[in-house]
Amino acid sequence: MVERISRRIIQCGIFFVPFIPLIVTNSMFFPFITGKAFAFRITVEIIFAAWLLLIMRDATYRPRRSLVAWALAGLVGIMGLATIFGESPLRSFWSNFERMEGYVTLLHLFAYFLVLGSFLKTEQAWKRLFATTVGVSAFIGLYVIGETASLFGTYHVGARLGATFGNPTYLAVYMLFHIFLALWLLYRARQEKIMRLVYAGALLLQFFALYHTATRGTILGVIGGLGLAALLVAIFGKEHPRARRISAAIIISIAALAASVYLGRGTEFVKGNPVLNRFGTISFTEITTQSRFILWEKIAWEGFKEHPVLGWGQDNFIHVFGKYYAPEMHRQEPWFDRAHNVFLDWLVAGGVLALLAYLFLFGTALVVLWKKTNGLSIVEKAIFTGLFAGYFFHNLFVFDNLISYILFVFLLAYLHTHARVEKEIVPAQNKTKGLGESTRLALSITTVVVGVVVLYTVNVPAFSRAQTLIKALGGSDVGGIYNDFQTALTKGFLGKEETREQFGQTALRVVRSELPEDTKVTFLNQALNELHEQTVQDPTNTRPLYFMASTLVDVGAFEEALIPINDALAINPNRQITLLEKGIVLRKLERYQESFDVYKYTFELAPDFKEARLQYIVAAYLLGDTQLVKTQIEVLEQYLAEEPEDAETYFLLGTTHLNTGNETKAVVYFEKAIELNKEFEAQGRSIIDAIKSGYKVEIKTP
Repeated sequence: MVERISRRIIQCGIFFVPFIPLIVTNSMFFPFITGKAFAFRITVEIIFAAWLLLIMRDATYRPRRSLVAWALAGLVGIMGLATIFGESPLRSFWSNFERMEGYVTLLHLFAYFLVLGSFLKTEQAWKRLFATTVGVSAFIGLYVIGETASLFGTYHVGARLGATFGNPTYLAVYMLFHIFLALWLLYRARQEKIMRLVYAGALLLQFFALYHTATRGTILGVIGGLGLAALLVAIFGKEHPRARRISAAIIISIAALAASVYLGRGTEFVKGNPVLNRFGTISFTEITTQSRFILWEKIAWEGFKEHPVLGWGQDNFIHVFGKYYAPEMHRQEPWFDRAHNVFLDWLVAGGVLALLAYLFLFGTALVVLWKKTNGLSIVEKAIFTGLFAGYFFHNLFVFDNLISYILFVFLLAYLHTHARVEKEIVPAQNKTKGLGESTRLALSITTVVVGVVVLYTVNVPAFSRAQTLIKALGGSDVGGIYNDFQTALTKGFLGKEETREQFGQTALRVVRSELPEDTKVTFLNQALNELHEQTVQDPTNTRPLYFMASTLVDVGAFEEALIPINDALAINPNRQITLLEKGIVLRKLERYQESFDVYKYTFELAPDFKEARLQYIVAAYLLGDTQLVKTQIEVLEQYLAEEPEDAETYFLLGTTHLNTGNETKAVVYFEKAIELNKEFEAQGRSIIDAIKSGYKVEIKTP
């Protein structure tokens, strides 16, 4: 009975995992991430415990050796050491709500691999699982069609859709895997007309969804992977004449498509299409491309050089980014917790050992794939090789996520079943002989008890925090909100930093409200205490230091704010958002010369940073240096003569004139900014109306 129940649990769990991408938990913080992660962890913990019970009784389900298994075990072992000896072991182990990765997820992925690679023994079983996950991907393709037709709400970045992933890049790599899996199923169903039509339909939906992610690296990876697969079939598939003809057509189509986009990149059709235009504008001078090179060369590489052997530990790139931040990155978002290159992420997280282990995974997978005795045809080998190539290319420009990890391990487990070293399996009763029924019973009870403890410890506190945090953020009663934050902060490590940040932001809204003064003081003091505790626990991370400082600035505690500001600048003296915050504080304290010196230094770090230039001009104005103010304004006006459609510069000049006392000119520039870009209308109109009503207006930046 134990064997039968264990097998049923494992089977249900394995076939549930492909449905995890559909999960969106709006009742939890980071709804597109946390729900999926908890579902995966709980599922793996249950099926792994059931598998342990099963292998005590049936030796046929015990793990077998293979190059792929050893490679994955090696990576897990190396990252275990990197976690222990890294910058922040707790963060490395648990990660945070935004990513839900860390070493705990790596352990779950390895457990998932062991169960998959041991339990699914036949091609028919694997084919059913492949068909299940491809079916789910087709459903998500239908969901994307619904998004484009505005049939329901959508998550998007500009024209880029994210479906149930909340991130276009995550959706893109999900479709990358499933396009090749659908091709594999299409090939396997070459004698089944109805199933060929089904899989062909799934492919169309997958391509449609991939296109609407507009994720250039992934789309190019798919195109390149398809091209490589077709080329391999064309070269080695002599026994598959029909497949070779199809491959030739694919190669010609890819070449024609690439030529069309390149030659038509300047046409109105390409420019007017937000997806095609992203490909038409690819260049080494593009801001995103330049920022990637800076991120890789000046930040990630420098971080690797500091800890070259075992790295900083998983999820600690935020420390590297804070310490080695380059001023040229001001045009990008202020906080990067990934290198946007998977190979550099492994290099930073686990040093050269982790990167070699990760690359070895790809190598062993290809070795196993191309073994003559693995039972796969040339066409199948070509399809999976194309998948690996496309995924490898995708990884050069973005970072992995939980679902792409699951799919990668899923594929590795499939290859493991084709590569494992089979030995004569000793009957189960002989394998367990000598243990005794009572010993086996004791081991089974221990497995269940430990499994329950692990399930609770890994999931319940963090699950509760994710829900309580959302409840606090959506609450209306300040007493209830305060209690919810207090409750959330008692729930272990995972998500505590994010809870503290949200507590600080909520405290600012409370302070600005009409609530009683003692309520404001209580709420604010507790939030500040929690932010301070975060800076103490993670002193080499500039993010909590910045949040602590900005909260203190917002409530007027300028002297106190200088402490975390200076601590952050001690880690990296060139971090512009911290320098700008310091300049604000010094100006509020009427230390104008010091404020000017800070803004001058900030401006000289990157003269194209418009916010720094604005503050530099204002600081010069407050010191009475009218010549410097005039010179800098002339520079901006000269820039406008060359770029007359730059609404941002018009708005910047309006702000500059407003903050230096010339309200008449400010109105002119604000009007022009609004005319060129409606995104400035709300703020611009508000300022103009205030000026015309006779109010004294100052735009407090940053």
